[in-house]
Amino acid sequence: MSGSKLVDVLEELLIKGVKKHMIADTPVAALCSGGVDSSLILALAAKENSNLSIFHADVVGKNSERFAAEALAKHLNLDLRCVEVKDQDFVDAIPKVTRHYGQPFAYHPNSIPFLKVTELVNQHKIKVILTGEAADEEFLGYSYLPTQNFFGKVQRGIQALLSSLEKRPLVSKALFSSTRKDIALMQNFFGRFETYAEEKELLSELIESNGGDFDLNSYKTFRLLSYHLRSLLHRNDSLGMASSIEARFPFLDHEVVRFACNLPYKQKIKFSFGAYRESKHPFLMTKWVMRQVADRYVPKELSYRPRRVFQLTRSRE
Repeated sequence: MSGSKLVDVLEELLIKGVKKHMIADTPVAALCSGGVDSSLILALAAKENSNLSIFHADVVGKNSERFAAEALAKHLNLDLRCVEVKDQDFVDAIPKVTRHYGQPFAYHPNSIPFLKVTELVNQHKIKVILTGEAADEEFLGYSYLPTQNFFGKVQRGIQALLSSLEKRPLVSKALFSSTRKDIALMQNFFGRFETYAEEKELLSELIESNGGDFDLNSYKTFRLLSYHLRSLLHRNDSLGMASSIEARFPFLDHEVVRFACNLPYKQKIKFSFGAYRESKHPFLMTKWVMRQVADRYVPKELSYRPRRVFQLTRSRE
């Protein structure tokens, strides 16, 4: 199937998915992070409801994405409601977020902006929100992925060298205070061996289904859709419920997930010499097929925006 046909298919699936997720006996709103994922979901939802309420958590500082959220709201002629999240909020909200999250949330520090924005949604008597969760996992949107194969080979070479050095008693004693196996063991221990067991099972199933061969590019999507995505959904569910909000995820409509899992890698990460620019991989576009759909609904400066990494840095006001 050609690239343009795949874009048409994904567009149709997302339209159907958004429609299904907007079925409710209460008003449905949408979160607008400013990224392409939520922008596309929001634009499709606005086709169904021209008075759609949209909300944004503005993490004040140099990494603020409020400008992008406001640009989308203006493009769709919708009112954007924002809550500012400042440095002190990250200190004050730790006890509340930890209580509702159920455990320390260092893995997802953006839990605090998420809680703040759901509190704002609750204040406006909204009970259901759409989000753009799962697009990065399905269509490979993380910035380290395009160069992962290359750096993976470099890392394996370094690991082979280190393994060779460890076998030499004098060198090992001088260079290695503890073996790398001990470090890996402790990492798995703190994770309750959950990811270790899950990845081992996933690898086995993928190799078996692929006739005994291992396809790293296919593995990337399935791996991200396991523990990593599950932890994100836990964040959205637990902190949404803290504000009496139900979060819904159109990208996780079963037909969209099936499409993404079977989509060729070259339709997810593709060479680009056009509008898209990402410093970590300047000529490789992540989420290619999804961005092509977004390009039909939002301005190019939004559909081609590189993914911003959420960082806990001191804001400068």
